[in-house]
Amino acid sequence: MSVACILLKHLPYNLEVSRAPDLIRDKLIIFKEYGPRRTIFDNSPNLKIRLNVGLQEILYANKEIRLIEADLPFYNETFNYILERLAEWSPELESTELGLVYIGMDGLGKTFGTEQGLIDGLISSIPKNLYPQLGISNSKFNAYLAASKTKPGCTYRTSDDVKAFVAPFPVDVLPISSEIKRKLKRFGLDKLGEISKFPLGPIQSQFGPDGVRIWRLSNGIDESPITPLRQHNGISERLSFSMPTVNMASILFAIESLLGRLFLRDEMAGKYVSIAKIKSEIFRKLPWERRFVFKSPIGNKQNAYNIIRGQLNDNVLPGPLEDLELSLEGFTGDAGTQLSLFQHSRKDDRLREAIKQLSVIQGNNPIYRIREMEPWSRIPERRDALIPYVP
Repeated sequence: MSVACILLKHLPYNLEVSRAPDLIRDKLIIFKEYGPRRTIFDNSPNLKIRLNVGLQEILYANKEIRLIEADLPFYNETFNYILERLAEWSPELESTELGLVYIGMDGLGKTFGTEQGLIDGLISSIPKNLYPQLGISNSKFNAYLAASKTKPGCTYRTSDDVKAFVAPFPVDVLPISSEIKRKLKRFGLDKLGEISKFPLGPIQSQFGPDGVRIWRLSNGIDESPITPLRQHNGISERLSFSMPTVNMASILFAIESLLGRLFLRDEMAGKYVSIAKIKSEIFRKLPWERRFVFKSPIGNKQNAYNIIRGQLNDNVLPGPLEDLELSLEGFTGDAGTQLSLFQHSRKDDRLREAIKQLSVIQGNNPIYRIREMEPWSRIPERRDALIPYVP
């Protein structure tokens, strides 16, 4: 499995600076209110904040800090727009938090010419002022560590020896509770490489079920699948050969027949697909599977067949095929465009274009929004600010 991870560190801060560039001169804390409490949501990258320190304590120690309330709708809308652009490159896209994306890359290198072409496309989907970091490895966790290791705008690929790659990382990168991290450190286990020196037994006995996960991740083992943002049930058809065969003409004829059945089904009426999979039982061997990702969504049998035939001829069959199952996945809309979770992004595009045209006419952005800055200030001018409106 090949997985890419895109990391957008300090995304809220960078978005605030993108629409109000003067903020870059300030020591900035973005806060979020939870009832009567205010918690730190993000901050300037150069502002060092100790963990478990309250906001009031930080403000008391540093009078120059500027506070901004988190604009979650703005952050989410922008991030969703980025996800939509990334989805044009891969249908396997997972995001569990703001600024973090996992992308399945299996089978995509050939679709886009080379893997580097795919990587360049992913990076170009994100504005440079958001400083994307991209890591590639054999699993989500390892790809995340690779992304965190590289510099903004750059890509880092792990070597095949993922155990050696993860070894220098501190235990703080593990997706476990703070209590378990503290317990690991009390045992003198500060880095993943120190954990991997032990067999599984002692780690499991000390940490229970969490110990298994800790030990596996510390050894570079992560089998968690990518859970796509869009879940579409695939459709499939199957046939059996009268005798196991390696005859490519017979296999291609079977694929064409299965595609014909699939595209005639009611579920395909007015629909396009972006993924095809073929599976087969191999005589006296393990099952065989191939995955085909279409560069553009396909809505007819012949186009799908031509792509599968072109890619399949480059592969040596592992043995005689006993049967063949073909499935279509990644359904798209009747216009051949990806079905979107982000219905509002098209409106954002039109609004953005309208503001751009007004800016050309006026010479600058004529639309502003009022933002609460320091409502507790005694100076009226510091309580609110006019900020250029960016949809």
